Amino acid sequence: MRITAIAAVAALGSTLLFGGAATAAPKAKAAELLCNPPVQTLGVDPNGGLWLNKHEDPVGGEARWGQARLLSGGWTGRTIAGHDGSVFALIKEGEIHRWRWNGNGWDAPPPGQAFDVIARGDWVKKFLTPEYRNRISFDNTGAMITIEPGGELWRNPYNPQTRQWGPARLLSTGWDRYNAVVTSWDGAIFGRDAQGRLFRHHHNATSDRWIDEVGVEIGNGGWQNFTRLFSPGGGLIYGMTTSGQLKWHRVTDNKLDPRSGKVLVSGWTAEADITAFTNQCFENTLSTPDAPQIGAKPNSRTNLYASRGGRVEHVFVDHQRTVFHLSQANPSDQGAWRVVEGHDNFVGTPSLTENYDGSLQLAAQGADSGVRDSRLGDQWSPVGEGTGRMSSPTTLVTPQPGQVAAIAIDGEGKLWGRLQNRKNGVFPSWKRIRVPADGAPVLSSTAPTAQSVHYSTKPDSIRIIASDRTGKLFATEVSTDLVPLGDNGSRWTQLGTESGFTGQVSAITKGDNRSELVVRGADGQVYAMAEANNGFVGQKWQAVAGLTVVGEPQAVHTPTGSLGIAARDSAGALHFTERKADGAFHPWERLAAGAPASATDPSVARYRDTQVVLSFRDAQDELWITSLNWGAQAPRSGEKKADLAKVTFTKIKKKR
Repeated sequence: MRITAIAAVAALGSTLLFGGAATAAPKAKAAELLCNPPVQTLGVDPNGGLWLNKHEDPVGGEARWGQARLLSGGWTGRTIAGHDGSVFALIKEGEIHRWRWNGNGWDAPPPGQAFDVIARGDWVKKFLTPEYRNRISFDNTGAMITIEPGGELWRNPYNPQTRQWGPARLLSTGWDRYNAVVTSWDGAIFGRDAQGRLFRHHHNATSDRWIDEVGVEIGNGGWQNFTRLFSPGGGLIYGMTTSGQLKWHRVTDNKLDPRSGKVLVSGWTAEADITAFTNQCFENTLSTPDAPQIGAKPNSRTNLYASRGGRVEHVFVDHQRTVFHLSQANPSDQGAWRVVEGHDNFVGTPSLTENYDGSLQLAAQGADSGVRDSRLGDQWSPVGEGTGRMSSPTTLVTPQPGQVAAIAIDGEGKLWGRLQNRKNGVFPSWKRIRVPADGAPVLSSTAPTAQSVHYSTKPDSIRIIASDRTGKLFATEVSTDLVPLGDNGSRWTQLGTESGFTGQVSAITKGDNRSELVVRGADGQVYAMAEANNGFVGQKWQAVAGLTVVGEPQAVHTPTGSLGIAARDSAGALHFTERKADGAFHPWERLAAGAPASATDPSVARYRDTQVVLSFRDAQDELWITSLNWGAQAPRSGEKKADLAKVTFTKIKKKR
C-alpha cells in the first residue's frame, strides 16, 4: 500500500461524505458513558481514498456530522483503526503497515523507510478474504484481537515505542462459531455468529482472566445484516448494513440501549472498509481485579515428582526467591541443576506435572500474585508476565493423561481454572469454575488439591479439594475440561464436620482408583480419610495419633498398596507411618536421627515398584534425599513396613 499526496486524489470524491456543519459537542447524558466528541471514523472509498469523518453525537446517536476530510489515497487492502490515531493496512503481499494520524497529519515513518512495516507473513493474507475479513479487531490499548483457523481467540499487543509485538496470548478456544469480532472498552469482546446473533464477552488483560467467557446475547439477532462492525469504545457499536446504512448502537450493562439502531448515514453501497479509532469512548467503571497480598513463605516445601520416564524431579523456591530444579536419573544420582529464568520473586511451592509428550510443565506463584508457567525443553522456557492475580498457589493436574489443567483460588475465595488448548499445548486465559451449590464455600488462599479421577462406568473427571476460611474441607468434581458436571453432578461436599484444618490436603490414588487424604488438624495431629464406594460422602476423619506435627504432612502410595505419611515435628525431625490392613496405623518412626534438622516440610513420591523417595531442605537451603525400601517382593497387604532403620540421607549440593 502507498500513500499518495492529497492533491493527487482530491478529485476522487467519496460516497461516504457526511454533510452538515460542525456543531458543538454535547455533554455525555449518561454517567456510565464518557466520550470526547466528536468520534473520528475512517472510511475507504472504492478508489482507495481514506476519509476522516467526525460523528458529533456518539452518546446520543443523532446523525450529526462534521465536515469530511480526505486524508490520503492508495488504501486498497484491509484497513482497520486502532487506538491513539493508529491505522493499520493489511495488504495482499502479507504485510501489515502502521500509520498514525496525529490530528494534523501522518507521523513520519521510521528513518529510511517509506512506511512502517510491523508484521510480515502469510498469516496476514487470510484477513483480506471474505471469510476472515471481519475476524480481526484492535482494542482500546492497541492490541490485535484475532479469531484464527480452528477457532482460537488470540490477543497480540503492539508497543509503538519499541515497534515490537507480543507476547501474544491465547484467550480462548471455540470461537470458530463467530464470523466477526469487535472489541470495545475494558476488555469487552463481541462475537457475531452465523445466525446473526451478537454476544458480549468480557476479558481482563491485566489479570488474563475472563470476567465473562460464556457471553451474553445482545439484542434479538439481525446482526448478519452488517458487513462491517466497529467500536470507538465505551460499549458503542457502529455497523454498516448490506443496504448501505450506517447504524448506531449502544450496549450498557449487557443490554442493548432501546435507542439503538439509529441511522447515521444512508446510501453507502460500496464494499469497502469503515472503522474508528478504538479509544475515543469509555465507561466510568473498570473490571481489573485487585492483586491479592501474598506474604513471604520462607522454607516452602520442595515439590518432588517421579516422572513416567523414571527420573526424580525436584522444584523449589530458594531463599533468594528463585525457582530451582534438580533432575536425577535415579535417587542416588547427583543430578543436573537448572534455574527457571524470567522472574526473581517467587513464593511458595511450585506445581509440577508432565505434558502428554512427557515434558515437564511447571507453574509458580510470584509475590505479585501472578502465576507464571514454564516448560522444560533443553532448558526451562523463560517465564513472562504473571497471570491470574490469584490468592492461592496454582495446582497442575494431567487427566489420564492429556491436556494439563491448572486450578487456583482468587482473592474473593472463588475457584478458577484453565486447560491447555490441546495436548502439549498452551494455556488460555483463566475462567471461573462455577460449581452450582447453595451456600458455596468462600475458599481460603491455601493451594487446592486436584486429582485425576478414573471411573469404569462414567467419564473421567477432576476432583478438587479446598478449604474455606474457617478450615473446613470441601470436595467437588468437574469434567476434564473444567466444566461443572450436569444434573446430580458437580456440587461442594464437606469432608467431615470438623473445622480448623490447616495447609493443603495431600492426596493419593491407589491401585483400585480410590483416594486417601491427609491433612493437619487444629490440634496439630495428622488426620486421614479414605474414599469408599460412594466417594467421601459420610466418611470421617481418622486421627493418626502419637505425633504432633507442623506444616503439611505428605501422603504417598507405598509399594504395599497402603497409605504412607511423612511429617515433620517442631524440632525439624521427620517421621513416617503406614496404614495397616485393618485400617489402623503403625506407630510413627523417626527417620535418620543423625540427619540435620529439616527446615521444610518433607516431600515424598512413589518411585518404581519398591521404593518411596523422600527429601527435605535444611536451614542453608541444601537438599537432602533418601529412599525408603520395602524389599524386592513387597507384599500388597499393608502389613510389611518399610525398613527405616538403615535410612540415610544424602546431600545434593545446589549448583547454579
